Amino acid sequence: MDQNLSYYRIDKLYESFVSSAGAKGRYFFLFDLNEDVAKWSPEAVKDLGLSGQYVHHQHRTLEEILSKDDMEELEEDLKAIRQNRMTKKETKWRIRNKEGNRISCSVKYFTVKDYVGIPAYLAVAITSHGVESHTDPTTSLPDQARFLEYLKQLLASGRRAIVLLIGTTNFAEINALYGYTFGNRVIAALAENLRLLSGGRGRLFRGEGTMLLFCSESMSRQEVCRLYDQQKNYAAQLLSVDETRVAVKLSAGVVMADDPKVDAHAILACAKYAQNRSETEEYGEPVVLKNDYLNHNEKTLKLVNTIRRDEIAALSIGTRPDCLGPDVMDMLRELKGIKPVWVELGLQTI
Repeated sequence: MDQNLSYYRIDKLYESFVSSAGAKGRYFFLFDLNEDVAKWSPEAVKDLGLSGQYVHHQHRTLEEILSKDDMEELEEDLKAIRQNRMTKKETKWRIRNKEGNRISCSVKYFTVKDYVGIPAYLAVAITSHGVESHTDPTTSLPDQARFLEYLKQLLASGRRAIVLLIGTTNFAEINALYGYTFGNRVIAALAENLRLLSGGRGRLFRGEGTMLLFCSESMSRQEVCRLYDQQKNYAAQLLSVDETRVAVKLSAGVVMADDPKVDAHAILACAKYAQNRSETEEYGEPVVLKNDYLNHNEKTLKLVNTIRRDEIAALSIGTRPDCLGPDVMDMLRELKGIKPVWVELGLQTI
C-alpha cells in the first residue's frame, strides 16, 4: 500500500478513536494489522521513549516495551483477532517506560474491520497506574528485581544463602489448551504450595515467565533438593485448579551463594543455566552448581561473574581443542550457554 494512503487512513481512524474514547490520563495507539504500522498518542511517545507518533515495525516495538507474559498473551489475542474469534478485550499490561521502570496499566482494545469484514486495525486505550511496586500481580510475590536486590544485600553483608530456581517444561501446552487466565491460576497455585512447603525457612519470589525463585539462609543443599522434590510431586500428581486436574512438569537449578565477590546477576544466570540443564538433560532432576563433588561448576560460577563485565567482549584461547581436557571443554560450553561468547580454539570455534 502507498505509505501516504496508509497514513491518511490511520490518521482518520485515530482521530475518531481518540475523540470517542476520551484522552484524559490515557495512552492510545491504532495498529494497522496488515502494514505493521501504528500511530501512538503524543503522551505515550513522551513517556515511553518512542521514536515518534508513527511507529513502523509495531510488533517489534511492543515486544520491546511489554513484559514477556503480556506479549505472549497479546500474540494469542492477535491470532484470535485475525481469525475473527475475538473483537474486544480488557486486560492488564506491564509496560516499560523510558526510564526502564515497569508501569502497571489497564488496557482495553477492540478491532476495526474493513469493508468485507476482515479485521484491519486494533484500537488500544491504556490507562497507567504508575510505576509498579515490584510485586507480581498473579502470585502477590515480590518480583525478580526484588530478588536481585535482596540477594545483593545478603551477599554484601557476608551471609550465606542457597538459591532454588524452579521452571516449567510444558506450560506452553497448558496455556494453549486452557488459556492464559487459567495458566496464571496454575502459577499462583504452584507459588502458594511452595510457600506452604517451605514453612517460612526462606523467601519466595516470582521470576521471569513461569519461574519461581526461593532463597534460604538456613536450609542445606539436601533440604532444598527435598523441598523441590515435594513441589515436583505436587505439580505432577496433586495440582488442581477450578476442579480441573493439571499435570505440570518442573525442572530446577540450585546455586550455593556464599562468595561476596560473585554478584547477584551472575548467581541468577547460573541458576537459569542449571534449570535449563535440569530440563533438557536431567529429566527434571535438580542440577546443583558449586557443590562439593563437581568442582568445575564452582569455577564456572566465578567465570560467569567475570565475563558478565561490560568490557569483556570475547574469551579467546590460543590452542587446539584436542589439547584441552574434557572438564575445560565442558566449562567453556557452559559459559557459552549462559552468555553469548565467541570461544576461539586455534582455527576452530565452539
